[in-house]
Amino acid sequence: MTKLRFTNACDVLNDSNQYTNLYLIIQISNIILMYVSPCILFFGLIGNLISFIVLQSQRKKVSTYFYLSFLSVMDFAVLLTGLTGIWGKQLAGKHVQDISDLTCKLSIFFGHLFSDVSVWLIIAVTVERFIVVTYPFRTLSSKRIRQAKYVCIGIVAIICVINFHFLVLAEIQVKNGVGKCEIVSSSSKLIHNIWPWIDAAVYSFLPFTILMVLNSFIIRSICKSKGRRKLLMPIYHKKSESPLVSKLSKDNRKTTIMLFAVSSVFLVTTLPMNVALILNTFWNNSNNRSSEDLATLQLLYVISKMLMYINHSINFVLYCALGKKFRKALIKIACIRCTNRPFNHTKRLSSHTFITLENGGIRHMTRFNATKRWV
Repeated sequence: MTKLRFTNACDVLNDSNQYTNLYLIIQISNIILMYVSPCILFFGLIGNLISFIVLQSQRKKVSTYFYLSFLSVMDFAVLLTGLTGIWGKQLAGKHVQDISDLTCKLSIFFGHLFSDVSVWLIIAVTVERFIVVTYPFRTLSSKRIRQAKYVCIGIVAIICVINFHFLVLAEIQVKNGVGKCEIVSSSSKLIHNIWPWIDAAVYSFLPFTILMVLNSFIIRSICKSKGRRKLLMPIYHKKSESPLVSKLSKDNRKTTIMLFAVSSVFLVTTLPMNVALILNTFWNNSNNRSSEDLATLQLLYVISKMLMYINHSINFVLYCALGKKFRKALIKIACIRCTNRPFNHTKRLSSHTFITLENGGIRHMTRFNATKRWV
């Protein structure tokens, strides 16, 4: 097992108890990276692949499925480029980003790109659902699908611009005969002190705030529409209510509950990493720093990082648990694969029924100088 490296950690150890505590903390971090990360990796890769296959079959009918199918691709890429490198470093002792300047630049850039895009796809699908709930009959389904394509292209373009500096500033820095992927020294202060705040805002704080506001408006809109129906429809007419209207109303309530559940998962799995990055910024500027505190902060960071990777791996579980239409589509595809017989798709998924799921991203750092999510 490759051990995590702490610069000159043993030089400041004054007694055996301090050394024992430091060694224990480091070993716990190593165990998590060695044995937990591959479990998350393989589960997430398989889950996202199945999700993409199921969602891909419905993406031309419902714009929400177009967003979610693209989201599955982004999550798959996050796990493949992120956790594969981390686990490989534990096995081989060297991360792929430390091989050359090119792999250094591309690894950090695409790591931030994939994770940021996945989060903002959640924002996009939630905004769309807010529009549909508020103005359910003003936008055609075919038009929303075309708009979804443009929105995805726009999100990717904006995130590329935000993270473009990594393609310029990241390179291999040789220290003590060891080359590591880091930011050039001339810009290290800017990246170490300012970028964590920008990164946390783009990846977690701003998206979660937007989600909470939109969810509140969605609940308000659903409650108001339900109240209007009760006032306008006499009690003896309730039994004659349109089955389609009743079904859409029920689906909206279920989707709203699911959206809040997914938002909570998003907060739990992504916020700790950003808090750890910001705490590390203050810790680096502190004068009272010990190697044991460094190891503890590293352990907290490793746990937070695994939570973020879980966020990119758990979507399949959320789809199955909270998405009835997803389960039906999965069963249909499974039946076709098992029996090799065509399945008669007689029911079209409603264009007004939406599944909104939360995603977050990955965070990683160099020498525990936590200035980047993807190093």
